[in-house]
Amino acid sequence: MNLASKISPNKNFSFWSILILSIINGIWVIYNSWTMDMKYSGKVIFAAIVFTVLVIELTTALIMGSATSLEDKY
Repeated sequence: MNLASKISPNKNFSFWSILILSIINGIWVIYNSWTMDMKYSGKVIFAAIVFTVLVIELTTALIMGSATSLEDKY
């Protein structure tokens, strides 16, 4: 994300594009993980919950990384 922010023509454009793409990707991955055609047992539900938390953390990290590169002064 830092590289994408540096090569972007505008810092605000890079922040908003990373923000929107990260949120769309996070929603898409979480939706697909919960709507699979399978029997949901206890272990599968636990794994899906853990996976959902990890995706949310990754999305947050990507957004925070783009926000910090937006604030850098070069």
